[in-house]
Amino acid sequence: MQPNCEFCGSCGSTTFGTILSDQSHQYVDENGKESTWSYALLKCEDCGLGFISPKPSWAILQTFYTSDYGPYSSDKALPENESKSLKYKVAQWRFASYFIPSVKRLTEAAIGWFAELISGKTVSYTLGIPLQMPKDCLILEVGYGSGNWLLSMAMLGYSQLSGYDIDSNQEKSGRLKEAGIQVYSGQLSDLNLPGDSFDLIRLEHVFEHLLEPMQILRELHRLLKPGGILVMNFPGINSLSFALSPRQWAHRDSPRHLFLHTLRSAENMLTNSGFRIAKARQYGVALVLQATINNLLKECGVNVTIRVLHIFGPLYNSYCVLARRGENITVLALKEGESIA
Repeated sequence: MQPNCEFCGSCGSTTFGTILSDQSHQYVDENGKESTWSYALLKCEDCGLGFISPKPSWAILQTFYTSDYGPYSSDKALPENESKSLKYKVAQWRFASYFIPSVKRLTEAAIGWFAELISGKTVSYTLGIPLQMPKDCLILEVGYGSGNWLLSMAMLGYSQLSGYDIDSNQEKSGRLKEAGIQVYSGQLSDLNLPGDSFDLIRLEHVFEHLLEPMQILRELHRLLKPGGILVMNFPGINSLSFALSPRQWAHRDSPRHLFLHTLRSAENMLTNSGFRIAKARQYGVALVLQATINNLLKECGVNVTIRVLHIFGPLYNSYCVLARRGENITVLALKEGESIA
C-alpha cells in the first residue's frame, strides 16, 4: 500500500518504508451499514515518523472511540484521590524551581528528582508544569478523556479550566460542567475560539491521535497568549519495546494512534507551527516494555506472563537516558512573549 501523501508531514521527505501492511478496521457507518476500512502503518525513512495511510475520514475516526474506550473510563483513579496523591506532590516538587528559583524550591526540586530516580517513573511536563502555574491562570486540556485531570486540578483550586474532546466523548462533559469547567467539542479548528486566550494548553497522550497535527498545533499556537505554554506527553517510536516487536508494541494501538513520533518529528512539527521548544525528553516506561514482551510471548504461543519488569524501572530508565530512546516523549514548548508564570 502506498502512502496517500507526497511527503512526510514532519520533515518533507518523500521516502517511506512499511512497518505493517494489510491492516483493517471494522465499523458501522452513519447509515447503519457494516463497513471495513483498510490501512497500513508506514515510516518516514528520514525523521522516523510512523503514520497510518491512508488517513481516515473524520467520520471513520469517530468510530475508533466507543464508550468503553479505556481513557474514557473514570473508575481507575478518582479525582479526589489523585489530587491528594503522592504522585501529584512529587510532580509539584519536581519542577518547583522551573519558574521561580529559591532555596526552598530548589530543595523541593531535588527531592522530586530523587523520587523520580529511585522509583523509575518519570514526571512528565504535562503533570509537573501545570502545578507550577498560578491558580487563576487559564488552562485548556485538549482531549480530556475521563476528565479526571481537570477535576483534580479543580480540587486543587484551579478556577479557570477548560476541556476539549471529540463528539464521541460527550458522556464525560456533564461532570466537568458541574464542576464549573468550560467544555468544547466538535472539530477544534471550527470552534472559532478567540486567540490569545490561554496561559497553558495540555495534551496528555493526544498528539498521536490528531488527524491533522500541524493544523491543530497552529490553532493551539493561536489560542495561547504570548508567553503561553504548551505541554505534551505521547508515545515514542524510538524505543526498545518497539524495536522488539512493532506488531506487538503495547503503545501501537492502531489505528487510533495515527502518528508514532520520534523526538525529531515532534520537534519539526512544533517549530514549523511557530513554537519554541524549551524542553524535550524521551524516557523509558518499563510497564510498556513488559506488556510488549508479554504480547510477543503470547503471539509465539508461550504461556508465560512476565510481571516483574517494573522492578527494574530505575535501571531501565537509566539505560533509556544513556541510549537516548524511550517509550514516551514529553515536551514543553512556548509561544514567544512574556510569560505570566
